[in-house]
Amino acid sequence: MSLMKEPETLKALLKALSSAGDDKLVVVEFMHEFCYACEKVRPHYRKLMPGYVKEADFCRVEVQDMPGAVDRYKVESIPTFVAFHRKREVARYCGYDQLELALFVADAIKAKRRALRQEKRDPVDPRKAVLGSRRRSERARGMRRPAITRGTV
Repeated sequence: MSLMKEPETLKALLKALSSAGDDKLVVVEFMHEFCYACEKVRPHYRKLMPGYVKEADFCRVEVQDMPGAVDRYKVESIPTFVAFHRKREVARYCGYDQLELALFVADAIKAKRRALRQEKRDPVDPRKAVLGSRRRSERARGMRRPAITRGTV
């Protein structure tokens, strides 16, 4: 049994991303069959997979066969590794250094664990999340709310 899924269509890739569940990460490798860098990193990527089977699913996408996925996820170079949690991109690595790849997978899993712990401690209220992000963006642009002063006339 192979640990790596190889979806052949964009619809199959989206299904793989959604079928992972809330507690699993999905690491997708965007590659090309005749790419030297992809061939160089592939054995190291395969060695990483057994250590993270409980926490991550792994997919491989051939960029030539799936240009829709390349456009959708803005893949500009190969090999590119993208980590998804709940169908959202959480981390990205472009390159073929084996140590950097191992660190990328480990860091993405740590980020997922942190997000799950934070969610258990403080469930997100969608109304507060929108309001909070609006306030942060106003502060970033230098906009301030007018100060309320009490009745000195």
